[in-house]
Amino acid sequence: MIKIQNNDSNKGRKLVVLKESYGNAFVPFLIPHYDEIYVVDSRYYNSSLTKLVNEEEVKEVLFINNIFAANTEKIVKTLEGLQ
Repeated sequence: MIKIQNNDSNKGRKLVVLKESYGNAFVPFLIPHYDEIYVVDSRYYNSSLTKLVNEEEVKEVLFINNIFAANTEKIVKTLEGLQ
C-alpha cells in the first residue's frame, strides 16, 4: 500500500484505489482531486480493506482492474480475501 498526500489540497476528500498494474497509469490523474489517496495492489495486500477504509475515514473506493482479469476466479478470490 502507498499513501499519497496532496499538501496542495484541502478538499477533505480521501480515496482508496484498489488496483493491479493497470491502475498505475491512472492514479496520477486523481491526485489533484484528493487530500489523501491510498493505493492498494490487491495482488500483494494482505490486510483488511474494510479496516483501512474505516480507520482512515475514507468515503470513496475505486476499483481499477484489467478488463480481461476483472471477472476471473483469481481476482474474485483475491478481492474476497481483503474483507
